[in-house]
Order: sequence, then C-alpha cells, then structure tokens
Amino acid sequence: MNKGISIVICTYNGSQLLPATLRHIARQQVPSRVDWEVIVVDNASTDDSANVAAHTWSTLACTAPLTITHQPIPGLNHAREMGFDMASFEYILMCDDDNWLDQNYLTTALDIMDKNPEIGMLGGNGKLIYEVTPPAWVVKYPIHANGPQANKSGLAKEYGVYGAGSVMRKAAYIRIRKAGFKFLLTDRLGSQLSSGGDFELCHGLAMAGYLIWYDERLVFSHFITANRITWSYYVNYLNQDSLSFTVLEPYGIFLKKGSHSLLIFWATLLKNFIYFTGSFLRILVVKNKLMMGRADQSSRLKLIMLKPRIYSYRQVVKMTRNFLLASEFQRRCERQKRSILPSEKRASHELI
Repeated sequence: MNKGISIVICTYNGSQLLPATLRHIARQQVPSRVDWEVIVVDNASTDDSANVAAHTWSTLACTAPLTITHQPIPGLNHAREMGFDMASFEYILMCDDDNWLDQNYLTTALDIMDKNPEIGMLGGNGKLIYEVTPPAWVVKYPIHANGPQANKSGLAKEYGVYGAGSVMRKAAYIRIRKAGFKFLLTDRLGSQLSSGGDFELCHGLAMAGYLIWYDERLVFSHFITANRITWSYYVNYLNQDSLSFTVLEPYGIFLKKGSHSLLIFWATLLKNFIYFTGSFLRILVVKNKLMMGRADQSSRLKLIMLKPRIYSYRQVVKMTRNFLLASEFQRRCERQKRSILPSEKRASHELI
C-alpha cells in the first residue's frame, strides 16, 4: 500500500458546490514529502459537475493530481466503492462536495493515522455554515453532519462517525471486503435522502476489530444550502433516514452485546422498542402537551423522527436476517484474523 492520502469526493449534481470545496482542498498545507491525490466521483449527475470540477482544479495552484471518474449506478455507496477502489494511497479521506477542510486537515489526519495503526475510521468536527440565516428550530435541531462525535478525542460514540470529513485506512477496508462485507444500504440515491452508509461502514470495521476514532483537531466547515433547511426537507430526510434502522439496529446490538445469541438480540430489540415508544409518548403527552397545541417545531421533528423508527420494529424478520448476516460476517473476520501469520499481524500500539 503506497504511503499517502487520497481525497475522495462523491457528488451528485454538485456543480454549484464543488468549486468552493476544491479551493479549500487546494489550500491544504501538505509537506512536499507527502503524496496525495484528489478523486471526484460523478454519481450519475445530470448537470456539468465533472466539467466544473476539471475547470476549477485547472485554475488552482495545487500539485496534487485530480482524477474524475463516473459511476453511472445511482447511490452514494456505489460511488464511494468506486472511489475507494481507485484510491492509490493507504488513507482515504471522504470529503463531501459541501465540506470545506481546514488547511491542516490532511497533515493532522496523517499524523493521527500513522501513530495509531488500530484506527480503522477517523472522524472530525464539522461546523455548520448556512447559505442563509436558518430558522431557530433548525439551529436547535440540526440534522446535517456536524459537531463533536465524542466528549473528547478518543473512541467515537456508538461505533460510528459521520462520513463527512472521515478518514479510512484502506487496508482495513480491503480486509473487511475480503471477509465478505457488502453494503446493504445505498445511502444517498440521487435526490433521495436515504442515509446510513457511513455508519454501516464504521460498524463493519468495528466488527473486524478496528477502532472508530474521533479527534477534535480535525475541523471542517459544512456548507448548508438554503433548500436544505426547509420544513419539507427536514420531514423528508427524517422519514427516509428511518429506512436505515433495519440494517444499523442489528449491527448496533451485536457490537454492544458482543453475542451471537438470537434470544439476546430479540430481547434487546424489544427493550429498544419500549424505550423509543416511551420517548415518543413522553414528548407527545407530558413534555410538550401536544394535545393543547403548545409543542415547538424541534419537538415536532423529534416525533417525526421517532414515529418511523418505532414502525421499523415491525420488520423484525428483516432485522433478524440482518443480525444473522452481521453475526456470520463477524465470524468470518475472526477466522480471517486467526489465519494471518504472526509476522503479518498488526503490532499493538498504545493510542496517542
């Protein structure tokens, strides 16, 4: 695996967003000894995203090569897989087409990953920047990738980090692919707002024994356009995001319980169902007194989010099937680990 870092930008109709994102990448303070590249994956765009990316990069004084490729199959995970396969270097930085990386993002990420070989995925801290002044309820209830992903630098919450600005060890990705990891989610699909692929990938890496890490020194700005802070957008996002629960819930239960037992899985599933149903009822009846019409919009959004989550438990058969797939994948990871010769095993290092 070549030393260095590959920046992979997946875009769908991102012609208006790509210029600013590429300008921030070109400003990276990267030592001359470090090899790096930029890969733009055009995911079935209907605008001129590819041409805009090529033209913008040609105007910037940056020595890193830019490669533009096309993934005709819609779906963010399909685009990511193409970008991952094309990446030349040992680390892959997933930069969304609306992420503006701070100048030292690459060098900081390289330093962290080099010193901590057991990190499979590294996440940063996104700061939201809005195209227009957002309503108060948007500020109170942000849904876009942002904020700290742990109380301090260290293990990320819930075995996952958001994809925006995350850095993956390519050797870890190759290892889980060899163990049979396949995305069950498409993530973003054209203009649809389905999601969860980033957490699915993190869960796969965690099940293979890699650490999912957060570092507060990795800071980027996440630019949010005006059309993404409307009430209809929020409702649409929350409803479509719920489609990922049937995949992520089984993964999460396995990682927390560490058990292949179906009885433990079903018991935890029931416990989670009771918890979320109770949360829904507390907001509905007690906290906000919705029956008297006094709920604020952020509370209404929480109810909109919780309702499809509760309904997702009706798909217990599908969740059980996905749990069994996750369980078998973890077993393959364990067999794979045992088959590696001692000289090839990763050395154990204390995290810095």
